[in-house]
Formats: sequence, structure tokens, C-alpha cells
Amino acid sequence: MEGDAPDKSKYNEGLLQIQRLHEIWVHCHSLRRQDNLIGHVSELSNAWSELSRDANKLSFIHQKKIDVFSKQIKSCYGNVNSIKGIEYVIKNREKLRKIILKEEIYLKEIQDLCGKGGSYKDDSSEDFE
Repeated sequence: MEGDAPDKSKYNEGLLQIQRLHEIWVHCHSLRRQDNLIGHVSELSNAWSELSRDANKLSFIHQKKIDVFSKQIKSCYGNVNSIKGIEYVIKNREKLRKIILKEEIYLKEIQDLCGKGGSYKDDSSEDFE
């Protein structure tokens, strides 16, 4: 009808994003248990893709920290096109695991800051949802 407000979707993009993030975290957990570090890094990139728009609205410091993680991860690879490069990766595997885990934890903190993560009860208030 003329003059009526346009129809609104009954689906909220925020809820769909939370669902996508949940699937990413489940996949990250599986990749971590398989010790598939390259796959894990790729999934963290997917998580950042989901969170970056909202995170950068809060502060551009988040992009800078993600860039630092990326540089640290790349530094663990060396020149993987040579035998010495492969040995370098094997030698730095534990360091790489720690960096990846720190990045995942940081991304989950960003998710919470963006209001798309865990919701915690504030004991100082009696307002329950």
C-alpha cells in the first residue's frame, strides 16, 4: 500500500552473524584438536571478517592488534619453500600455537565487546533478562 512503511525482515543480521561466529569457533576448536594450524589461522581470518566492521566502530586499535598477530604468525613460517624453511616451521610450531591461541582469545573478547558474545549477569543489578 502507498505510504506504508517498507516490510522489514523478520531475520536480524546480528543473529545470523552470531550463528556464523559460533560455527567458526566450533571449527576452530576442531582444527586446534587436529593440530591443523594453517586451517586454524584461516578460520581466525574468517572470524575477523565477521567482527571487523563492528570492532572498528569501537576502536581502530583492534585492526592494529590483528595486524600484529598476522605479522607474528608469518614470522613463524620463514621460507617454507625450502627444507630449512620447513625445519624452521617445525621448530617454531609451539610458538605458532601460542600466537594463534592468543589471537583467538582476543577475537572472542572483541566479540563480547561488540555485544555478540557471552552475556554476563551483573550482580550489582537486579535487572534480569
